[in-house]
Parts: sequence; C-alpha cells; structure tokens
Amino acid sequence: MSFDSLLNQSCTIQRYSLKQTDVLGRKEVWSAVFPNVKCRIEQLSDDKRLIAGRDGEVATHICYVQPATTATVKDRLISGGLTYDIVSVEESRGAKSVHHYEIILNLRR
Repeated sequence: MSFDSLLNQSCTIQRYSLKQTDVLGRKEVWSAVFPNVKCRIEQLSDDKRLIAGRDGEVATHICYVQPATTATVKDRLISGGLTYDIVSVEESRGAKSVHHYEIILNLRR
C-alpha cells in the first residue's frame, strides 16, 4: 500500500492576515494558501497528546500531508467543517529527502 493511498481525506490550510478596510479600520482575514490538500487526520490518544503537545500546547489530532504542503504554526487547518489550530509541523524524512509532514493539531471548540 502506498503512502498516497492512505491520504483519503482533504483539508484546506489557511493563513491569517490583516487587510485595510478603509481609512479607519482593519479586518482579520483567513485566506486559503493550500486548498484541497490530500491528507489523513487522526485523533490522538490521551498519552500521545502529552507528547505531541509539548511546551504547554494542547494537541488533539495529527494530520499527515505530502511534503509540498508547507504549513506553519501561524496557520490553521479546515477539514470536514472543523477548524484546527496548528501546534507544530514535523518533517518525516526518508532515505534522501522529506517523505511527508506531520502536522500536530488542536481542535477549536
């Protein structure tokens, strides 16, 4: 079974910015920087949440994506109508290059 066949879900990664609305104000905007990304999102067990959510961050899920998707902790991930904050992004390396990224997530409530 190939890695691509395990990516049976899709998500959108959005990036935050401030846009000038008029002379007096700014508006917070989330823009899709990576729409329709093939992924696999899994809920973390309680013991894995402690490891994944280091530095006091809460981690609830992990998302696997192809290496072309360069998300950061300033971004958020949307999938299946749910919004996740990105806690960290880890490279999983193969023999010669990055095989995939593991994006550690916290489900927004």
